[in-house]
Amino acid sequence: MERKEKLVKRYLPVEVFDMAGLAEWFSVMAAQGLHLVKLSENRAQFRPGPPKAGVRYALDVSTCYDIEPERNENYAQMGWDYVTTLHGMYYVYRSENPSAPRLHTDPVTQGGTLTKLIRRQRRALPLSLACMAFIMRDELRTLFTAPWSIPQFVILNTERALLWLILMVSWLLLCLLPTLRRVRKLKQLRRQLLDGIPLEECRRWKRRVHPLVRDYGIFALMAVVLALYCWMTPHLTWRLSDPEDYNFPHVTLEEALDGTEANSFTPETVYDKMPRPDTFRRSLLCPEQYFWSQGGSAQFSDGCRELFTSVGYYRANFSGTAAHLTHILADDIWKSLIDYRKNQAELSLGAHVVLTDGFQALSYNGLDELYVTEYRTDDEPATRYYLGRKDSRVFRLVVRGLPAPETCLDRLVEQMD
Repeated sequence: MERKEKLVKRYLPVEVFDMAGLAEWFSVMAAQGLHLVKLSENRAQFRPGPPKAGVRYALDVSTCYDIEPERNENYAQMGWDYVTTLHGMYYVYRSENPSAPRLHTDPVTQGGTLTKLIRRQRRALPLSLACMAFIMRDELRTLFTAPWSIPQFVILNTERALLWLILMVSWLLLCLLPTLRRVRKLKQLRRQLLDGIPLEECRRWKRRVHPLVRDYGIFALMAVVLALYCWMTPHLTWRLSDPEDYNFPHVTLEEALDGTEANSFTPETVYDKMPRPDTFRRSLLCPEQYFWSQGGSAQFSDGCRELFTSVGYYRANFSGTAAHLTHILADDIWKSLIDYRKNQAELSLGAHVVLTDGFQALSYNGLDELYVTEYRTDDEPATRYYLGRKDSRVFRLVVRGLPAPETCLDRLVEQMD
């Protein structure tokens, strides 16, 4: 069995666009007994062998093909042997003949060849943006269909939003900015060649960021972000299970039915239209977020009626944040109702949903803002949404089936005093 050749890998000590610096480094490595075999944008692979001083290397801007037999044959007649190709950038040639003529003697001509390389690098930029847009297509779709979702996410999930921001900034630093910098440096190199300065006399560009950081930094950062996300989730959200946890403004169905004609009440119906466990969440901008709901049925004079009430209570750090959150929630709730009506209409046996004309502003003593809307599904009782704010506190109250939904609103506002 033939033994696989073992190659030595080294990271490039200069930027990949530094043609003279790369050629000089390859010659130094050959003098140390490492002879170039393969080249990538971040590292080179060498075959160990006898040290050879005086070996010269030259780089020529490539075409879209990895190998050009005709060019290689012409260069071989001049004493230059083809070594490898850096795809999309260079052909690399090697010569052990000290009298072999240089491949390029005219800096102006060589500078002109860099134009197609610069164009090629420019095309890589929109391709990177397109790949990023494809990866985040769901987020971009949400941005256009529900633009308020981003500030809502920032307010209600501040820590997670910061993690997303870290990922985006890191992607810009590690992926996008190096491409822009490479194009800028190639244009600078072309300008020097067009001014008649030979390639050997052009400035050297050493690496500012180690390839390990650029190659694996984003993946390591994603792993850290994922670990932080998994660690934060149970610490930022938990279920409310004990009566002692219900220390926020809310109204139970028993309280709402007090004083009405209902003569019996059965909690927790089998069919709950908004199944969601009672939970508490927190974030830096909104440290208190309670979500509570209760369903049941009651017997009235006209028959049995399904009842439901739900409360979302938010306390922000600032009243301005709470004001923004109020309008954001109004847009979010209204879009969810529009989507619900659309989905029901598309079903063959879907229910007919009738909506009002959006949230209507009401004047209510003790509240800075109050809005109301409702919808009705077939012959079922109307579901009413209240959305209000008092200073830095915001509430969303959903009531269905109760004879006097205003009673729930009054009881809830009383608890906010």
